[in-house]
Amino acid sequence: MLSYLGSEEVYINLEVIAQAARQAGFQQVQIMLLEKVVFSEEEGIFTQSGPESYTKFDFFFKMFPWDFMAYEEPDLMDLMTQIVVNKRAIVLNPAFTMLLQSKGLLKFLYDQFPNRSSILKASFQESDFAYDRYVKKPFYGRTGDNVSIHSGQNLILAKKGGDFGDYPFLYQQFATLNIDSEGDYYQPSMFWSEESCALCFRRQEEMILDDDAEYLCHLIERH
Repeated sequence: MLSYLGSEEVYINLEVIAQAARQAGFQQVQIMLLEKVVFSEEEGIFTQSGPESYTKFDFFFKMFPWDFMAYEEPDLMDLMTQIVVNKRAIVLNPAFTMLLQSKGLLKFLYDQFPNRSSILKASFQESDFAYDRYVKKPFYGRTGDNVSIHSGQNLILAKKGGDFGDYPFLYQQFATLNIDSEGDYYQPSMFWSEESCALCFRRQEEMILDDDAEYLCHLIERH
């Protein structure tokens, strides 16, 4: 079972994952809107195929984040937690990834390695950046939502609105992104599977990159 909230772009991505699942040997592969999925603490995860007919799925791949459930659908969060604890289904990705997705970890990373030039200063206190440029980021924000860039005098240099304004915030030292001759900014991302395996750049003409950013993908090959 692959589930999503309704985005057409996400559905296209799920079709690719569904094809990979079938090639891997999964016999029952179905894409379903979250609102149409049936959850049972005692029985597991189902789809309704008829008036009195249900199909059970042992694996549930969700294309929406755990923090969405924690903040917006806490009852569903509790229900899915019990399904996993009772071993009624395996949920991908696992709940601990909610911790890994939190930008709050950046503060603890800096605390462990404060002298590493590759690790930016990070804090939960805005006052720690009285004289430096810094970026204000919600713990679970995405695609630039509710991100703002400030000068040392608390002047806002750039700002984005969004749906994450009520979340806790991290304050991090500002680092200039690479800029090309046309004035576009580039934000790199690295992907790994046991080791680094791919590199992606997001490109946009604004300092804070959002959903309008272009993707420029690269593949790292070993020879």
